[in-house]
Amino acid sequence: RREPYNHSLGVIRNGVCEELCVENNLCNSPFVLHEKMWYVSGRGWIGKKPVYGINLLYHGVIYKDCVSRLDNEATSRPYIWYWDGAYHMLYSSMLVGESNTYIIKYAKSNHGFSWETGESPLDNSDSGWDSQMMCYPYLCDIEGNLYMFYNGNDYGKFGIGYAVL
Repeated sequence: RREPYNHSLGVIRNGVCEELCVENNLCNSPFVLHEKMWYVSGRGWIGKKPVYGINLLYHGVIYKDCVSRLDNEATSRPYIWYWDGAYHMLYSSMLVGESNTYIIKYAKSNHGFSWETGESPLDNSDSGWDSQMMCYPYLCDIEGNLYMFYNGNDYGKFGIGYAVL
């Protein structure tokens, strides 16, 4: 069953749609793991660009901005996995008003509620389809190798590629 929510977060319980909260500008990019759902929502605007944060929904409670970020940092499209006793996240990050292009960042958490950011897993290429932007990461294990698929320049206009991590 599908139910649309415009700028809000909802859940279906016993066949009834309940609206949990109304977000400022948007609500998208859900990722579910271990009864937790991380999602992206708007936090305000800088000029004509929205600033997003990553939130967590757990047992009906919403934890806002669980990944620390700068005031002008837009975070998007989390990919989370659990490994070696901790949660790990790759996500897209943009400094609105400065670079206006995404890079891929990494964060780690013991419980999934608050995150420590770490090193980016990959730098932009010197030239080519991913030299200006890398965003929207997705990981998968193929025959024991860990692959990260991601979009390149202009949100993937010039290609989707991968890196072996």
